[in-house]
Amino acid sequence: MSTFARKLQSVRRRQLAPKVPLLGLALFLLISLATSFPYFESIRSANEMPRLMQGIALVDDASFAIDGPRSRGLDPGPDISRAANKGLVPNKPPVTGLVAAIAYAVARPAMQAFNHTITLRDLTLWARLLGAWLPTVILCAWAWRRYAPREGAQPVLLAVVLYAVATPVASYAHLFYSHQLAACLLAIGIGYCIDGIDEQKLGKAMGGGMLAATAVATEYPAVFAAVPLGFVLLRHLARPRCWPALGGSVIGALLPIALLAAYHETVYDSPWTTGYHKAVDPIFAAKHAVGLLGLTAPTFEGVFTHLFSPQHGLLWWVPLFPFALYGLAQLALTTGPRAHEAQIHLAFFLILFVVGCGLTFQGGWRVGPRYLVVAFPALILGWSHAFRQMSTSWPWMATVMLLGVWSAIVNGLAATLWPHIDPTHVHFPVAEILVPLFKADYRPYGLVWWLGGNWGTWLSVGLGSLGVVIAVFRASDLGIRMLCAGAAAALLALYAVALSPTIAPAHPDGARNLSYIRSVYEPSPGSFAAGTTVQLGLSGENRPRVR
Repeated sequence: MSTFARKLQSVRRRQLAPKVPLLGLALFLLISLATSFPYFESIRSANEMPRLMQGIALVDDASFAIDGPRSRGLDPGPDISRAANKGLVPNKPPVTGLVAAIAYAVARPAMQAFNHTITLRDLTLWARLLGAWLPTVILCAWAWRRYAPREGAQPVLLAVVLYAVATPVASYAHLFYSHQLAACLLAIGIGYCIDGIDEQKLGKAMGGGMLAATAVATEYPAVFAAVPLGFVLLRHLARPRCWPALGGSVIGALLPIALLAAYHETVYDSPWTTGYHKAVDPIFAAKHAVGLLGLTAPTFEGVFTHLFSPQHGLLWWVPLFPFALYGLAQLALTTGPRAHEAQIHLAFFLILFVVGCGLTFQGGWRVGPRYLVVAFPALILGWSHAFRQMSTSWPWMATVMLLGVWSAIVNGLAATLWPHIDPTHVHFPVAEILVPLFKADYRPYGLVWWLGGNWGTWLSVGLGSLGVVIAVFRASDLGIRMLCAGAAAALLALYAVALSPTIAPAHPDGARNLSYIRSVYEPSPGSFAAGTTVQLGLSGENRPRVR
């Protein structure tokens, strides 16, 4: 494509691009995803604690090892590994720990400015906002601006809303895990790589490669995206004009990978050794010792767990995902940059699904298929293309309404009430845990303190569901038929969730697990009072204090 043709195409895109209400989208995501703060001091989430402790150690002790915070009374849980110097470190890549360090470095003086010693609850809140909620908002805004000129503003709006509130993304935007940060880095990196090479822009291609590789240093499974991305980039070797940008994307990717290898060398004395190789917990070590770090051939049990299981299967938590695969497959059969992006996302989603079905471990307490969340941005592109075609069919759009509202309710309840579902003891999470907690007035902390925690769940679930309803109506142009069919579908979804405890078979493990959750829940039902929490204090304190 000539330079003049590219400029003309860029001008046309800007003319066609809708006036994007980014402020409105950000406000919707703020209220639906950041109003509630599910925090339970007693359980000390094993996925969050090592990362938070590494952030404290980086600031207080200038060390990746978490022995300093551990000596002051913090318990990292089982997700740790043994360093070469016999110290303890998180068994995950280091980028999330660096984010925790930024959160700690910012939050501590901010708390001190108000004469308040930073607590573990404070640090968890700041880290979640910086490392989970903010990447989700950035990814949604980026996807909106990228796909709206191609697929239409309303289908993309519906796809973005569904992604944010009607998938397990809603839960992981509330938790300081690595999934949302890695998903943001990888999706934007893939887009920049494709655009930079197609437009022959060295800087954009290099930045895309750097972002995509940083996702690997955030969450190891992101490395599987290198397979389809590499195949797509190799096709450009036939275009000599693209070689500089192609080389730039590779060079950009090498820097984060080199830094990750240096981290492994520093901590484990080998660039090829990861935290999974040095797991401290004997159960974790045994599982990771099977196959390739716990990866074996897919099993029927793995397929059932990731697809059909009411505990964490896609068809329960993201029942609209087949629509996205349909849209991606259609786009992948076209030509040009849109096809390349769809091919990468579709292949990465399917690869991670197969990988997840062959893992020897389940991934601990979670909502939905945890290890697939980094590939969930593929849903936005696939849904956008599919919904544009369905907009004139009221049966299809009513189906989207029914399944979308169901997903928004169950994912909203999980995200705000209890985003730590135990697959060992909970068999029907919605019926056994989420609906009973909601009916018994178990509500999380609220970020808007003057409204109280009770409003948090109502705002998150209510606004998320309403957002889906409005987005479906805006994406369709069907008049009174869509109004009637959509209203019936939304009410049916709400009715199904409410009746789930009477429909699902009772299980004794679920009852025991619910009893445990009630014993550790914060705050107490109907109460706005905060529970006790560890005060982190200043560097050098011998032990934490309890407030």
